[in-house]
Amino acid sequence: MISSMTGFGNASKKGLEVSLKTWNAKYVDISLRLPWGMEKKEPQVRDWLLQNLKRGKVSLSVRCFSTHSQEKIPQLNFPFLRDYLHQIKSFAVKEKLVLKDAHLLQAVLQLAHGSISQSHQESLPREKDLWKELEPLIKEALEKCLRSRAEEGKLIQGKLTDYVQAIQTGLTQIAKWRPERDKQVRAQTIKKLRSLLGEEEIEIPGRVEQEIHILMERMSIEEEHVRLQKHVNYFSTSLLNPDSLEKGKKLTFICQEIGRELNTLGAKCAEIRMQREVINMKTQLEDIKEQVLNLL
Repeated sequence: MISSMTGFGNASKKGLEVSLKTWNAKYVDISLRLPWGMEKKEPQVRDWLLQNLKRGKVSLSVRCFSTHSQEKIPQLNFPFLRDYLHQIKSFAVKEKLVLKDAHLLQAVLQLAHGSISQSHQESLPREKDLWKELEPLIKEALEKCLRSRAEEGKLIQGKLTDYVQAIQTGLTQIAKWRPERDKQVRAQTIKKLRSLLGEEEIEIPGRVEQEIHILMERMSIEEEHVRLQKHVNYFSTSLLNPDSLEKGKKLTFICQEIGRELNTLGAKCAEIRMQREVINMKTQLEDIKEQVLNLL
């Protein structure tokens, strides 16, 4: 099973609306907007989200509004607003600040949270009754968000499988070219040696032959090819492992190892066709990294 960090879930009931959004982040970051008077429940809600969502940026907002048809819009408490305005102006004069009317209005409205009319407050559920109605809605939104994450994870898994298969195709092609490449490298090395000695046909002494053999081992791409194949296989195994849910960090580290081997492989392969194949594999690796960032 694989899960994305991107998801959405919502739930609503008469007078209540819960919206839950998640997206990718390196660590968990939870932002809550609960109704007035629900501050005591914030640790409990935060614990639910942490246990189920594990990682990523999380935003949960709850709207609580009046269901009275004759009072669709809450009425502001103007005495409170005037008091806020007076305090802000006094502070600005004391601190020698210049505030425009628009800024004053914005500040007053931000401070006016909860300063709605008494009739509107009475139309809202009380704290205990509100929590009884709110708790199942939050859980419903959380379940929908988890399903959304799972569906997104399946799509990402399909893309990753295609990208890994493309890298595997490149590795298979390079394996076919490798024997011919090794012969060419050896022939070119001996040709350069004879050119330096100024003779077309000479016998290679045993010591020189040994040095050529050591040089060929250094220029060989067999070790890089084998390690790269093992990393690709390990990536596929980890991706399809049904026992692990949190795979994002592990796959990221495997991608780093694949990238190192591709860089070394590209540096040793002088043939144009091999260089092009390495570039194609690097392109697929970048696509993999982009998708892995969204995984849990």
